Amino acid sequence: MGGKRTASHLLWHRAAVFDGACLVVFLAACNFPSAAGNAPVLSTTHTVTAGRVEPELRTQAAATDEGGSGFIPTMRETIVHQRIPGEPGSALYYVGDYSSKASAVYKAASGGDYYLTNLFERPFTAEAMDYLPEIDILRADIAKDGTWLYATIRLEEAPAAGAEAWYGVEVDTDLDGRGDYLIRTAAPAGMEWTTDSVQIWEDGNGDVGGTKPLRTETGWEGDGYEKLAFDGGRGADPDSAWARTAPGNPKYVQLAFLQSAVENDMAFLWSAWAEKGEGDTGGFDYNDLHTPAEAGSSMKGHAEYPLKALAEVDNTCRMSVGFDLTGSEPGACPVEQPTPTPTLTATATRTKTPTRTQNPLHIQSFTIAWTPPTISGQCPYHANLQFTITATGTGYVYWDLFYSINGGTFDFVTDGGEGFTNGGTASFYYGKIIEFTQTIRARAHITDPIGLWANEATLTATCT
Repeated sequence: MGGKRTASHLLWHRAAVFDGACLVVFLAACNFPSAAGNAPVLSTTHTVTAGRVEPELRTQAAATDEGGSGFIPTMRETIVHQRIPGEPGSALYYVGDYSSKASAVYKAASGGDYYLTNLFERPFTAEAMDYLPEIDILRADIAKDGTWLYATIRLEEAPAAGAEAWYGVEVDTDLDGRGDYLIRTAAPAGMEWTTDSVQIWEDGNGDVGGTKPLRTETGWEGDGYEKLAFDGGRGADPDSAWARTAPGNPKYVQLAFLQSAVENDMAFLWSAWAEKGEGDTGGFDYNDLHTPAEAGSSMKGHAEYPLKALAEVDNTCRMSVGFDLTGSEPGACPVEQPTPTPTLTATATRTKTPTRTQNPLHIQSFTIAWTPPTISGQCPYHANLQFTITATGTGYVYWDLFYSINGGTFDFVTDGGEGFTNGGTASFYYGKIIEFTQTIRARAHITDPIGLWANEATLTATCT
């Protein structure tokens, strides 16, 4: 899947290579003010040198293709824009994310990083763990009107114009955990909408994430987002995607893309991304590229610390558009749930493996508890969260863990599983290194074979 990804800083806009020749585009200014209502027809001209062009990216240059060979002689390419985004308006959907600014002095993230499920809080360099606030996402939101979807990514610090970094959203239209579109941009150069350095990548062969989307499976050999459908105004629709720095706030990177660019599907999952360097569109999902030990960890106290092969990247959990998130969707952000009752059962749409249908697994109880629930003393301190699951039958239980720290929102921490043969009670622990005075509320959710929440457990820690 694109080979091993390292923390190297590659140039954002690379030349695409085809059969030994390349297409080099010198981008002229393509910035236009926001327009509402009927926008004027605008155009920009680019120089295209001799080379071969992907069929999906051919524009007016196709008219000069001699003999249909795909070879385009040097020429001037004019891109005409019919539609320009307006103002996003109020956010309809948003997702919060961890900030690593406060914990950067410790050269570590405060939470939110879990490699096994493709959720990263890694705004640090490899090994040295130097903090990169310009790719540290604080929040992302989406707004829409009758034509456009607007994504705003709020960062800890503003990126420099033209910085070697990219910002974007990943869209899952069929809600299967496998991303279908990746809309991204380099750090925008100004506060006016532009198509320069904006791209839309598609997964044409449906292999993003391998056979287990979002779950790590080291060694998977696929090509991720292999189709560049839009690149700086070149594509089937030159107006497909735009970017800018939000007016009045350089810490906000904004993307606007046509609803038709994502199949006019107004019920989808999305997550926000920020990354130094060029990134690896062919490497999605990133947690399939390396073992956890090779990738490293941003969390002190973890055996994999510090970051190694996978560094300088931050993303969010997935939020919905067009429907209410339940929390059970693949990669979904945690959702507050009422205290479960014994009447909860599996939904009719849940499928079971043959082994479960022969001797199905039933969960009788699920509880969590900090041991001890209150600590006071010299830190760092190792606290344990005890899981207790009682079941009948044979099968495997998958669970997710969420934290709310000092009254914040519940954020995904980790996942895991436990096997049962002929039922029984399993009691196991999840460790947490306490380095700061804080109150941690924990929630745990069984995702399979039945959606079931445990009780809420609170840990009060006072570091002296």
